[in-house]
Amino acid sequence: TSFTPTESKFKDTLVHGVRIEITNRDEVDSVQIGIALCCALQKLYPGVIDWSRNRRLVGHDDTTQRISGGESPRVIQTTYQDEVRAFAALREKYLIYGRP
Repeated sequence: TSFTPTESKFKDTLVHGVRIEITNRDEVDSVQIGIALCCALQKLYPGVIDWSRNRRLVGHDDTTQRISGGESPRVIQTTYQDEVRAFAALREKYLIYGRP
């Protein structure tokens, strides 16, 4: 897709990107999509994106290092599953209405 932003450093400049339309939010793993996109960008444009400066986009230092290192999205996802499970267990006791 293409558009011309009205704000940001790309204001009034035609930019090209990807549009993702989600048709079933229950079937989407947004983290998996995000990591796959980051890995694809790293593979297409090695050395262009400074992942340490863009850490906030990913939110996890180990993951950004692995993206920079060219690891596959599937391998990266396996590295943080223990943390995800621990968070889910902690989160469970604070849910007011039970699991979504």
